[in-house]
Amino acid sequence: MTSSVTDEFDEALVPVDVYVDDAMIHVRFKGGLEIASPVGEFPRLRDAAPEKRIRWQLNGRGYGIHWPDVDEDITVRGLIARDKSRLADVA
Repeated sequence: MTSSVTDEFDEALVPVDVYVDDAMIHVRFKGGLEIASPVGEFPRLRDAAPEKRIRWQLNGRGYGIHWPDVDEDITVRGLIARDKSRLADVA
């Protein structure tokens, strides 16, 4: 059985806005968290034309982000782990 705390936590980490510029992938989540990861870590997105980076969709119940025009999939967990790793490197 899944606890309501886990459900609320998962729901808070569903992306509501995603955009990619020449330097970063920016993601804003339902719970208000915003993170950015270097687009260079994702060569398909880095090399894609800007108009192909615009269209994204959620995978599953929001566990991942898919760019159909680029054929790229990134998990929310992976993005958050990368963000935490970068923060640990700075501290």
